[in-house]
Amino acid sequence: MQLYFVRHAQSTNNARWESGEFTDNPRVSDPPLTVKGFMQSQLVAEELSKNNPDVKTHFLDQQNRREYGITHVYCSLMERALQTGSIIAQHLGVPITAIADCHEVGGIYLERLVGNEPVISMEHGITAQYLQSTYPFVRLEQPIGDKGWWVGGKEDRDQVAIRANRVIDFIRHRHGDTHDRVVIITHGGFFNYLFRALCRCETQLAPDHRFPYRFMYNNCGISRFDMPDEMAQFIYHNKTDFLPDDLIT
Repeated sequence: MQLYFVRHAQSTNNARWESGEFTDNPRVSDPPLTVKGFMQSQLVAEELSKNNPDVKTHFLDQQNRREYGITHVYCSLMERALQTGSIIAQHLGVPITAIADCHEVGGIYLERLVGNEPVISMEHGITAQYLQSTYPFVRLEQPIGDKGWWVGGKEDRDQVAIRANRVIDFIRHRHGDTHDRVVIITHGGFFNYLFRALCRCETQLAPDHRFPYRFMYNNCGISRFDMPDEMAQFIYHNKTDFLPDDLIT
């Protein structure tokens, strides 16, 4: 199996942080893509679908100079991942499946101060009805509850590593020992946990500690792992050479 992680395209929250517009352009809990994000999605879809049979390269094609040959696409149920993944899957002509466990660290929530106390909103994400009407071609690995796919509130940090391990275990069980080439449309923060789960690195820390490193991830950056047997071979990370300079975010 070849496993590709793609960070979703630029969302309105991403653009907000990039521009520094913290007051005039407030954060939303489940942001959609920007116009620039849709352009990035189209270009990464074209990159992943390329087929250059005349390119002479090593038979493993470890930089995907010739092609990617994607067979399956998975994404989270956050709007920005659904939008990005839908464009990719439709361009490739392959099935796309949404997995709730692939969501960004924290889940869907807003946090505000009331007095000096933080108050977390209780939101539940998109509903099954919305998914069917907006993304009818997206399959579900598990059904969505009546209120939406998210349980509400902010995810406890100690649950993120557990969730990352579930995602990797699912992918290994579904596609291990095959020649499948699998794309997961995920999120920048969660990729850090997926990487550690995939490479069996330490994934849990005391609540008052942080990992001393972090993988930075551009919107629509591509990372590749080859997975013969139980091994995870890290081929490359955050490939964005297919994007023009003005679309690097």
